[in-house]
Parts: sequence; C-alpha cells; structure tokens
Amino acid sequence: MELLNFQNPNFLRSTWTARDIDAATVIFAGRSNSGKSSVLNALCGGRFARTARLPGRTRAINLFALQRGQILADLPGYGYAVVAKEEQRTWSSKLMYFIKAPCLCGLVLVVDCRRGLQERDMALLHAASRLPALVLMNKADKLGRAALRDCVESAKSTLATLPMASTVLTFSALKKRGLEKLRYGVTDLFLGEATPSTDENNAN
Repeated sequence: MELLNFQNPNFLRSTWTARDIDAATVIFAGRSNSGKSSVLNALCGGRFARTARLPGRTRAINLFALQRGQILADLPGYGYAVVAKEEQRTWSSKLMYFIKAPCLCGLVLVVDCRRGLQERDMALLHAASRLPALVLMNKADKLGRAALRDCVESAKSTLATLPMASTVLTFSALKKRGLEKLRYGVTDLFLGEATPSTDENNAN
C-alpha cells in the first residue's frame, strides 16, 4: 500500500458545513486538551493546526487539503473547554450534523490515554458508527507499560460493542512515538481499507 503524503497540507477554510466538500474527508475529533491538534501537527510534519495551553481554542471545523486532494478536518474539542455551556451545546449539534456528511470516509478519535474513553467519546462513536474509526490513545509517554496495556485492552473491549470497524493505536505527539503507524492508519481510512485491529503497536 502506498502511503499518502501528509506533508505541508494546505489550509482551506474554517466551516461548520460539509455542503461544499466534494473530496474524501477524514475527521479528527476528541475531548478538549486530548492533544488532537498536536496529533495533526505531528502527522503533517509542522504546526498546521492551532495548539494552545487552554482547551477549546479550535472554535470551528478547520479543513486541510493533502497534495492529492483528500481533506483532513480538525473538529472543535468537546468536554471541559473554557467556553460557555450554550456554545458547547451549539457545537455538539453542529458536529453531529457534520459527521453525517457523505464525503466522510473515516474518523480519528484522539483520547488522552490516562483518562480512557469517556461518555462524550462514546456518544461521538455511536453517532459516527457508519465510519471506520482509528482510536488514538495519545500521551502514551505519560503512562508506564503495564498501565498503557490495560488502557488499550479496556478500549478494545469497549469498542467491540460497536458495529464500526475500529483500530486502537498508542501515540505520543510529544515524542512522535507511533507516527508511522498513524500515517498508515489514516491512509487506510482514505483508501477504504480499514479493518479492526487484532494487536496493538506500542503497549508491549
């Protein structure tokens, strides 16, 4: 399988609608401060997605085009972002509408491995159950080997209850640990070759 080129994606626009998107699109989602934007930056080899100390700084869906035209969509974080609750509810309704767009071909869900899958993560996975999912257990450098293995096994057990094809990978945006696996995983989503994982790459 030929790996897609994720270097130097072109920022297209910030939006809340998929109406004008006619290219295959993979969405990146996760709780505020899960490291989602940092994961995108690591994937693409630069600081293309906004990062900040305060959670909730991504305030719309940011679209980035790869060299072959595929699109990466960076969704606003959800959870404990420092924004008004009413704005959070508005985001949620808009996101739930966006993830039903026919242009979407996959979901990358970024999870802080120290916290595991949370209620809002599961709600998103259920809403996007038609899409194959790559669940990225980020900040893997913050856990010991045994704790990380337990986190991965717990995520796999939870995901087994869902109808979607899903893969669990560990990752460290800080240390770029698992970067090649991530790039192949996202390529699989774009090419429609994603299959459920039977093993994990970094937990042992």
